[in-house]
Amino acid sequence: MKTISTLLILFSLAFYTRAQVNGYASVTSIQSGRKLTISVSDETYGMFKKYGFVIIMQMQDNVIGTNTLNNSNFGDLSTIASAGEYEIARISSVKRDDGDSDDDDDDNSNAILEIKLSADLAKTFINGTNSSVQVITYPTLGTSGFTTTANISALPWNGSYGGVVAFEVNGTLTLNHHITADNAGFRGAVMDASSSPYGSCNSSTYFTAVDALFGNKGEGIYKSVDPLYAAGKGKILNGGGGGNTINGGGSGGGNFSGGGNGGAGWSCALNTGGMGGIALNSYINGTRLFLGGGGGSGESNDYNNDKGGNGGGIIIIKAQEIRTTGTGAVRISANGQAGNGVSNDGAGGGGAGGSIAFQVNNWNVAATNPLQITTNGGNGGNVNNGASHGGGGGGGQGAILFNTPVPVANITVNSLNGIGGLNYTGGTRASDGTGSNNAGIMQHAFGLLPLKLISFQGYKNSSKVELQWKSQNEINVLRFEIQRSSNGTSFSAIGNQQASVNSQSINSYSFTDAQPLTGANYYRLRMIDNDGKFTYSKVLLIRGDEQTKQSIGIYPNPAVSQATLYFKSEKSGSATIHILSMKGALIAKQNIQVVNGENALALSGISNLPAGVYNVQLIVGNTPNHTRLIVQK
Repeated sequence: MKTISTLLILFSLAFYTRAQVNGYASVTSIQSGRKLTISVSDETYGMFKKYGFVIIMQMQDNVIGTNTLNNSNFGDLSTIASAGEYEIARISSVKRDDGDSDDDDDDNSNAILEIKLSADLAKTFINGTNSSVQVITYPTLGTSGFTTTANISALPWNGSYGGVVAFEVNGTLTLNHHITADNAGFRGAVMDASSSPYGSCNSSTYFTAVDALFGNKGEGIYKSVDPLYAAGKGKILNGGGGGNTINGGGSGGGNFSGGGNGGAGWSCALNTGGMGGIALNSYINGTRLFLGGGGGSGESNDYNNDKGGNGGGIIIIKAQEIRTTGTGAVRISANGQAGNGVSNDGAGGGGAGGSIAFQVNNWNVAATNPLQITTNGGNGGNVNNGASHGGGGGGGQGAILFNTPVPVANITVNSLNGIGGLNYTGGTRASDGTGSNNAGIMQHAFGLLPLKLISFQGYKNSSKVELQWKSQNEINVLRFEIQRSSNGTSFSAIGNQQASVNSQSINSYSFTDAQPLTGANYYRLRMIDNDGKFTYSKVLLIRGDEQTKQSIGIYPNPAVSQATLYFKSEKSGSATIHILSMKGALIAKQNIQVVNGENALALSGISNLPAGVYNVQLIVGNTPNHTRLIVQK
């Protein structure tokens, strides 16, 4: 018995002092909005279980478009698509290769084949050759508060999964240890092939296959599978470009700000260093976060290891309060990694800082136990030689998002650009990450984990209209205001429903409009928090003179740069979306496929539309459906 007790104690200590809290899985397809096909997974520290919460996150997407020519535009952004978007969902079942579809036990020895969610995803996640999606366990630590017993870290991103720490605490999170995703983001470029003797100075090759005369590119939000894109000085989105011969420095990766360019190289009149990864600051918000871009490698002809630094990962924390006690500083960090220094070649670029998102209402940090929060870019590698070569470019800064004002009492918050590496000992440097330090610190960011409206639908029932909706994660939500409109633009309240009190379960609601309008009835929900803040649901269209369950709406509406058309169809098939001016002129056309049931269709080109009101026509078969879109700038 003593042996068994000892083993149990050791097992308990191992469990409670674990260094990670998340499980990860690579998603290869999403069917019917809620069935995830899984290829590979890691459940060492987090099980995917029935009724458990998860985060689905678009890590990479096909965002490069036609920016693939051999010039300085190579690797620029064409469209952000779904890159960086994430959504919280709940598991209804897990299928493993032993045939178990309930997964009520704690055995994770059998690989996951499929995860089914309890509701359709609201966002569109893309699987494809140049895209990657992962699903991450989203645990609640503790029951009524949680105190750390060990450092918590992210499993490093491996090209398929990882890079993220995400959890919530019901009550107070007491920090006695670090929470880190340092160096866990997009991977820095590996050492170049190296060659001796060297070639001639090359400042005009922006991409090429792996070659001894060209450094390699860092990884970023575009999943690059073309071997011709592997090396050369051109950035590849937020991944830094590699140095060209002779001994050009690798560039820094980007995130909130861009990475710095690599140093010019040895005896070259024009800059052969890599171009810094792009800045993504205009796309970062509470529901779209990015891993830091990897730094490019320098060009080596003396077999130096000139690897680029890895970017920082992503940390998402939700708690009522974060508190520290005791003595000694603790940190929450997602810093980029420094590029490798070299003795007689081009050095590696630094990785960009990652992203940290807080939904924390109160901060109670002791003076004896201060807190440091950082998403700094990694420094570029130094050339440790008296002759001028190419130092590595500094990594760009990451992002830190608060749902409150930035806390200051005994807290240090920094998002700093990486410093460019020395081109030679005691000499000039390659470029730092771009922009002003700490620009990536954002306060009053949109709620990170807001109320999730799982479904909203309506139908005619005799002379009445029945509205039904389901929601989840009703934390600090006060009520639902039901609104109606005759034209889809001007809405007025027709009723209210009180929300469940601080519930994370799935809740169902209904409302009856006993006297609908003749003709078109547009409905939406105004979801109001305890502090008075609110958001809107999608818009439903129910015709008061028709027995139909078809509905169409756009959310958000008004829109600024992106909008989704929601449509409940009675059949599957080809469809066409027309965006028309109020005078009927065709502005844009989009061919899509719809399925029988609920559809969420991303409208393209919204960011290019001038401010104004537009008619949106969805034609399924020969049947037109109409709604309006308001664009604000």
